[in-house]
Amino acid sequence: MTINGELDLFSHAINPLLGLLALLLPLSRGHRATIQRSRYYAALVSVVLLAYVWMYFERKYQWWEHVWGVTFSTHTAVHVAILSGLWQFGRRWRVAAVFIGVAYALLMVYRHYHAPSDIALTAIAMLPELILVWWFARARRSPDLRSNARSRPAELPTR
Repeated sequence: MTINGELDLFSHAINPLLGLLALLLPLSRGHRATIQRSRYYAALVSVVLLAYVWMYFERKYQWWEHVWGVTFSTHTAVHVAILSGLWQFGRRWRVAAVFIGVAYALLMVYRHYHAPSDIALTAIAMLPELILVWWFARARRSPDLRSNARSRPAELPTR
């Protein structure tokens, strides 16, 4: 397989792999106490569906092409939606999400899937909805809930 063939395969595999990671990460030991799984999964499904709703309406009405002369990037919309799920796991995952997002955007431009303007406008358009969904979900537990979620031995009173 050529390098272009491998890059093509990777570019089509990255969203499913990240989606799988976003689905499995809340089940890991380190995140059981920090994430409310039912809210997290409901929000994750919502943001990915939102990306496909955007795609449906853009394909039907082609507003972006008529107004700005750019195309809606479904790859970017789904990618940003999945990364918003990983964003919920704290600072390290946020840094990773930014690097992964930039690398994926560069790959899409290199492969001529989308122009930088397509990618940027799609990501910018998705952000308000993603922020709103995750704000409503509040999937990340507060520090007080985290401490209560772990079982600790009862402390003996001191005199």
